[in-house]
Amino acid sequence: FEALESDESYESVSLSVEKRVDFSDIVDLEDQGGTADAVIVALRKDDTAYVEVHDLKYGLGVKVKADNNPQILTYGAGVMDELNMLGIEVDHMALVIHQVRLDMLSEALYTGEEVAAHAFNLKEAVRLCESQEGKPEDKLTLIPGDKQCRFCKAKANCPALAKMTF
Repeated sequence: FEALESDESYESVSLSVEKRVDFSDIVDLEDQGGTADAVIVALRKDDTAYVEVHDLKYGLGVKVKADNNPQILTYGAGVMDELNMLGIEVDHMALVIHQVRLDMLSEALYTGEEVAAHAFNLKEAVRLCESQEGKPEDKLTLIPGDKQCRFCKAKANCPALAKMTF
């Protein structure tokens, strides 16, 4: 990752802690977002930026990696969308997950184009779900399993999980 303190091409470097990241515009749904634990934006004089998005995972049970992690990648897409609205182009983005209780740090570096591709794929997935007929619960195929259900807030009321366990 870039050494921010030694690069004189940056006009400014900002740090946001507990940054609310909105990605409603990306998925065309209201009130969609989350909180990144830290966001660093290093702005160059040509209105391009290097961005780092950091997420703290406090648990002990599951190691979480930054590479191809949909949660932190979506946070990154939301940060990039916000910067794009200000006329700032993100050329590279580092996604970093800190798991202090496991003494683990996971980092992944993406180009702005790769983050934009994730945002596009996310938007297309939402569009596909919305284009289906029927009740909202019929719009998604629920596929229960250990990985996808482990932290799901709806698992107590999930019909697919109930069918799998009985």
